[in-house]
Amino acid sequence: MTFDPHPLAVVDCARAPRQLTTVSQRIEYARAAGIDEVIVMPFTPTLAGTTAEEFAIEVLVDRFRVRSIVVGQNFRFGRDNIGDVTLLEDIGSELGFDTIAVPMLALSGRPCSSTQVRQALQTGDLSLARQLLGRADCTV
Repeated sequence: MTFDPHPLAVVDCARAPRQLTTVSQRIEYARAAGIDEVIVMPFTPTLAGTTAEEFAIEVLVDRFRVRSIVVGQNFRFGRDNIGDVTLLEDIGSELGFDTIAVPMLALSGRPCSSTQVRQALQTGDLSLARQLLGRADCTV
């Protein structure tokens, strides 16, 4: 699942980051990684106001009937980003789905994150951005 637009573009547009990929590219990269189905969920003010518990019940369980969910270990969700992996695990055990937290990747001790990629692009360090992304097709 991916959101469009970026959540910050809805809740705090002044802090919204420059997008690293288009929605089509995100879908393409996910499929290339072996993901069978990609859900693009519109991020709206209503969704932004949904609590973590409401999101888990209404979206993950009622709407998509998840049995397992895979998220990064730093995953945050729900209104004010109050939900984290521990809360998702607790909710999942109550509602019948497994939560798998994937550790952050690191490159030479640096976290491989969109924030790091954006910083590398901002300073013109395309080599680092490419290394963090694990692909050679990024440009400024």
